[in-house]
Amino acid sequence: MQNISPVTDQANSWNICSLPEEIQVRIFQHLSPTEVCSAARVCKMWNAIAEDNLIWKPKMLETWPKCQTFTSTWMKLFRINRLYRKPTAILFDHNHFYIGYNKCLLLWENRAPYHPIPSPIMETDHNAPITVILRIGYLASNRRIVTGSADGMVKLWKEEVPAVGLVGSQKELVCHNTILGHADAITAMLIKRKWIVIGSADAKISIWENNVANEAINHYDFISKHTDSITALQSGPDFSNTLVFYSASKDRTINVWKVSGDEKNAICLQTIKDLEGSITCFAWSGFDKFIYGGTTDNKIFVWEINFDGTLKQLVKIDAHDQQVTCLGTMRFSSYFLSGSDDGKIKIWKKNPDKEEWDLFHQILPFPSGILHIKIIEVDRLRNAKKLVVVCKNKEIHLFNCAPLPTVILPIQVLTFKDREEF
Repeated sequence: MQNISPVTDQANSWNICSLPEEIQVRIFQHLSPTEVCSAARVCKMWNAIAEDNLIWKPKMLETWPKCQTFTSTWMKLFRINRLYRKPTAILFDHNHFYIGYNKCLLLWENRAPYHPIPSPIMETDHNAPITVILRIGYLASNRRIVTGSADGMVKLWKEEVPAVGLVGSQKELVCHNTILGHADAITAMLIKRKWIVIGSADAKISIWENNVANEAINHYDFISKHTDSITALQSGPDFSNTLVFYSASKDRTINVWKVSGDEKNAICLQTIKDLEGSITCFAWSGFDKFIYGGTTDNKIFVWEINFDGTLKQLVKIDAHDQQVTCLGTMRFSSYFLSGSDDGKIKIWKKNPDKEEWDLFHQILPFPSGILHIKIIEVDRLRNAKKLVVVCKNKEIHLFNCAPLPTVILPIQVLTFKDREEF
């Protein structure tokens, strides 16, 4: 019978952490992304090794071959691309649907009678997924698409319009300006008159002046009053040569700001603190005195806008079973809509006798959470409107509202699939 000698203390004390760091990196390269992230929780040493670019760069290029050089760590870029594998930025107008999906724009063009037709995918040169889309100008001659991305960069694009009659022709985006200055993802943005206001996950807000004549973008101010990621921005009432806007953050505060061409810096008019949940979205029709805010704790706040743009809280509504993700309003109407991660859209109506809003109607639950809702006026004289709903399961639902919200009839469901070449 063979004798087995006892294990020596030296052999018993050996572990993988005693290997040279270069060898440990080579071992981590053979793990899946999920396994690397799990190993990073074991100890401080492995946590540092798990962030090595030699591990993540091959995984990034293997999963997304079209990825360009990135200034941050490859691990962060991999996580960003995994996070934004759903539609994250939406822009609607009367003629187009723009959906930001990873680093591309998916475009639908509206045809009579309001029938969206998919157009070719519009490539951008963003190095990270698009998180926000807005528009400057309405005419094709002066329209600019503004996109913010997860790497803190904002770009202004001119859409090349094809010749008349070339329906379905490939459109291209030409970058005219690039705005830098944020160290983290762009999370919110608003555009009003000459002002561009940008909020970021770095807890900062930057304000820019847009000179349409020479297409120049001039820096106005940088605000760092919030202590956590900016979650929502909303413009307020018009004043002469002055912009009033509202900012919300994960720090559960709201700030009211005044920006004037006569002043050198933005002025904070009001701070609302100690909200039970952070604001996820704002909505204001632009014509009445009420502004609405949805929260992470499933509620909706209604504020009255004072003469100077500051806010006075009126009511707090227990609205949904999960966080409120989006709100929609209509011009000259006492109704507003709310969407939630619970897959429900609810229509609320103001009580004419007191400052209260009652549940008027609920659209049947959708198969997934609601990302965005938008009311579009198709024919103002006939009070004809369309309701557009974007869901997390990559579906766009169109409804006919004649007039909203007494009758809501489904029209069409648009879908788009994940494409690896994105």
